[in-house]
Amino acid sequence: MTDKLKIIFIFLLLSPLFAQVQVTHGPIVGAVTSQSARFVVRTGTTAEVMMELSTDSLFTHSISSLPVTSEAVRDFFVQLDVQGLQEDTRYYYRVVLNGVPQPLAGSFFTFPLEGTPSTFTFAFGACQQAAQDPNSMIGRVFPLIARDRPRFFLQLGDWTYPDTTDTQSQPTNYFNTVFSRIQENYRSKYDPGYPMSELFRVAPIDYVYDDHDYSNNDSDMSFPARENSIRGYLEMFPHYPLANPDHGLWHKFTFANADFFFLDTRTQRHPNALAFKKLTDGKLKFKPGPEHLILQADPSISGELQMDWLIRELQNSTATWKFICTSVPFNPASRALLEFILLFQGTEFDPFPTPFGPISAAGLALGISDSWNGFPASAQRLVRAVHDANIENVIVLSGDSHTAAIDDGSNALFPEVMAGGLDRTNSRLVAFAELLGIKLWNPGGQSFKNNNFNSHYGRITVFGEDSVRMEIIDEFGQLITRYTLKAGHRVSTVALTHVAEGRDFRGVGVGSSASFALLLINTGVDTVWVTDIKSSASQFSVSPTSFTIPPGERRDATITFQPDSLGVFHATITIESNDPQSPFHLEIQGRGIQPTLVEDHTDTTPEKFTLEQNFPNPFNATTRIFYKLAKDARVTLRIYNIRGQVVKKFIFAKQKAGRYFVNWDGRDYAGRQVASGVYFYQLLVKPNTAPGTFAQTKKMLLIR
Repeated sequence: MTDKLKIIFIFLLLSPLFAQVQVTHGPIVGAVTSQSARFVVRTGTTAEVMMELSTDSLFTHSISSLPVTSEAVRDFFVQLDVQGLQEDTRYYYRVVLNGVPQPLAGSFFTFPLEGTPSTFTFAFGACQQAAQDPNSMIGRVFPLIARDRPRFFLQLGDWTYPDTTDTQSQPTNYFNTVFSRIQENYRSKYDPGYPMSELFRVAPIDYVYDDHDYSNNDSDMSFPARENSIRGYLEMFPHYPLANPDHGLWHKFTFANADFFFLDTRTQRHPNALAFKKLTDGKLKFKPGPEHLILQADPSISGELQMDWLIRELQNSTATWKFICTSVPFNPASRALLEFILLFQGTEFDPFPTPFGPISAAGLALGISDSWNGFPASAQRLVRAVHDANIENVIVLSGDSHTAAIDDGSNALFPEVMAGGLDRTNSRLVAFAELLGIKLWNPGGQSFKNNNFNSHYGRITVFGEDSVRMEIIDEFGQLITRYTLKAGHRVSTVALTHVAEGRDFRGVGVGSSASFALLLINTGVDTVWVTDIKSSASQFSVSPTSFTIPPGERRDATITFQPDSLGVFHATITIESNDPQSPFHLEIQGRGIQPTLVEDHTDTTPEKFTLEQNFPNPFNATTRIFYKLAKDARVTLRIYNIRGQVVKKFIFAKQKAGRYFVNWDGRDYAGRQVASGVYFYQLLVKPNTAPGTFAQTKKMLLIR
């Protein structure tokens, strides 16, 4: 047999083996610089794998990586580095298996030389591929991003939701405690049947995990198997060099005249619950100490701590633009929503309705504290360092929230773009806050004003050294909101956030009064001086009207409505302070009505809470409902029809101990006369200084 025939014979024998080798996932390109790139590929079985790159799609002249053998011990994943590339150049790439080139896989552009002013667009987002969410696993947004041809895409966490292995019987069986589950998770991330594969073919990607793809919901440094999550990232994602790879994923890369700082907000954070103090009545109070940290809760780790690294890198950066990429929102003003929700613990509004089902006020506040607002000491240190070093043009990119918004820095201190719903049911958190009168994002985002709660992504365009345009785009290409930041922005150190317990006093009897708490929170790093709080109408008053608030602290004022006649009254509450955004304005209203509540002045305080029988009963037009309060309390009185529907409700935010009665004229919320029949009235009492709730129900008969 000739040598030529021998070669043909051997090839025929081996060709079935070669035919069985194929790429199952990838290639995924990342860690791109002006001269290099890194790829991740997974094969179906053991193979020798290379990447081949060329500036033309026919691969006339090409450059290749060194070969790497895919092995079962690494689930057949390989990483391949390609060096010696030209800056700012388009490269086509394909996989070579056992010496056989595979079809063209995609293309990307290398980065410009570092420090070169450049106009470019990139995209980012978070939260996708949640199999348990009926509005997920669609991925409609990714082909749209691919058509934008971004220079790169930033995935800021919750890239799939593998945290489903812990159960009631096995509460600590977190998915990352078994490394094969992490390997399975990366196969899910790179699923060739999911529409994100279109984006992989046209853009490099960078990524950092958040809670669900790190370990479990709201996970922190106390969760086990941190080393597995880090190892999975190092072995199966085309990553940039990590600053401290033994302890987390924080890292940096540069594109032209922009630096990008990726933070790991999971491995080095304290548990969220440590920010809360449990009171004697069982309620939670937000009271984080200076030791409650999000980036370096464990100072004993080897190597440079994450916050130290971030501040040093920001101080040393010569880039025009500095993007801080954090998986959770930074905006410290969102603490106002957290504090507001805590006010309603144990009230008739607890639990709160959400798109994901009812959640208790305490549970909702704990969830909101998972962001930087729950770690004021960390936020203050970062803001102080940036301000004192005169660092300009710091922009925050964030995810996690399942909704989207932009702030120009008025509330978030740094301009921030939050895009937390690539492929998830929208949480409507921004809309919920605005519904409560809490404005946290300026110019705004997904709200009831635009009624756009679609999946979305952030699109950022850098115009050299001039400006940055920030946009939120929904899955159908619709612009949700936009803001352009001119170069030269500096962070403010004074920030006052406010929220009122309520804005509508509804009906208050003439000669009586009702009050709401006005919460004022210092979310900056310098003392806030509230110099005056005034009302535009005499029926509304505020006390106190001037005070100071130390950084991270909260002070409360009281807004009181005391109508002097029948009718609707409106007022603007104006808050003046040393905040650069001052003055702040709060619109409130109340209605003066015929007195329905009468306090029976007696010399003795009732010994217990009591709901008494109404009089007269039966009644024809008006009846009085009597009750006694043994302690100062918040009181709610509801009237139900025979079908259990609430027809009228009276709420008294603060009442002193004593005996009271309410007049009911047999009318519902809309002022319409209700029909004859049996009605039930229920008293709910929440004492101000004692745990628990008193509830009692009686019935009455209305005869027309």
